[in-house]
Amino acid sequence: MRVWWQLHRRSFKHGCGGTCGRRRGGNCPERTLPLRSGETVVKGGLILKEPKGRSKREIPLPPELVEALRAHREIQNLERMMAGAAYAPYGFVFARVGGDPVDPGEDWDEWKALLKAAGVRDARVHDGRHTAATVLSALGVKIEVVQELLGHPDIRLTRGYAKVASAMAREATDRIGSALLRKPGTP
Repeated sequence: MRVWWQLHRRSFKHGCGGTCGRRRGGNCPERTLPLRSGETVVKGGLILKEPKGRSKREIPLPPELVEALRAHREIQNLERMMAGAAYAPYGFVFARVGGDPVDPGEDWDEWKALLKAAGVRDARVHDGRHTAATVLSALGVKIEVVQELLGHPDIRLTRGYAKVASAMAREATDRIGSALLRKPGTP
């Protein structure tokens, strides 16, 4: 998987200098969308920007995920064919039926609904990266490989994740020790 771009919502600014009387820049009749170097407007306030740091990279994917993504692409190609010229030209892997980008706010709401439906604790989407790093560390994957997969610029950042795995290992050994080595007569 190539990670070249990041979809981001940028707030509109007043283009009138605040004289229109509207509180929010997005409601200003002369609104502007300030862009930084290398950013591109996709639609509305959605922009594409390069990932921060050295995060522009290729990531290997498990074969099971590749298979699922290929099936997803087949469905998307059918949607593209049916929509013809009306299909948005952005080329997003995950898009609305007409090819438009999925708004990050809607994506966030769906993430929260999935967590609730699964009955797991509330978490940020970014926490999935922490979980991945922890699982990889617990599986014995070398810390340098975890660093490369996550795109961390400094291995010290990745080592912070490994400490979580060590803490989990300590907790697990404490539990097994108390379960197997409890004093006779205690429940």
